[in-house]
Amino acid sequence: GWQLTGQAFGIGSSYNDRSFRDGRERYDENIRQRPFRADTTLVVPLAPRAQLRLGYEFDYTAFGRSDDTAGPFVVPNDANVHGARLALDLQHGPWAALVWWNPARRIGWRRWGKPTDAFDAETDDFQRYGAMLSRTWVLGERSVARLEGNWVDGHDLDRFSRFSFDGFANRLRGYPSASIRYERGAVMRSVATWTPVPRLRLDGFVDYAAVHDPGFGAGLRSYPGVGTAIEVPLPH
Repeated sequence: GWQLTGQAFGIGSSYNDRSFRDGRERYDENIRQRPFRADTTLVVPLAPRAQLRLGYEFDYTAFGRSDDTAGPFVVPNDANVHGARLALDLQHGPWAALVWWNPARRIGWRRWGKPTDAFDAETDDFQRYGAMLSRTWVLGERSVARLEGNWVDGHDLDRFSRFSFDGFANRLRGYPSASIRYERGAVMRSVATWTPVPRLRLDGFVDYAAVHDPGFGAGLRSYPGVGTAIEVPLPH
């Protein structure tokens, strides 16, 4: 049947948002930030394995000066972003697919950065969209594997509306959170899970991204990453 879901996420302490130009970190442009995010989604069943998702998203980010921020550098106003999300979710056997569109608008967005920097007033509203395709394999009674591919792109994106990798919803193993901000690109993620004995799970990960980050020049750059994990439940 129809479903209504919602979630909220925030970070209590501020952390440094790093800026890169031509592949080098610009400490004089770094900014402290503290984000909060909430969303609600209406899930409409179209068929037994097809769903339409209609959502509203709210993002708030408090910005502040870092210890290294240059005096002439203007820190942005706190960002209040209102957005919609339209997505189509399809499943067929071990396959899953998702296509989505996210138009958004920032309220009270004004000029920021160095006095000599060009400011694009059209970045107060922007669009992001993408697609995902994944497949799962059952390799045995105690092992399973999954491969997932994502493609994303957007319009009127800037430093604070571009895509970025994080430790929660958009991981890229082996790279620090928010160190890569990209306008478009593709990401592949894979995981293999093995449970050799009860209450012990071993995971292996291989990630690969080919994305365009304006802070590292033109064109796509490759970012491969690997990782492992061991999961053991505590007593009781």
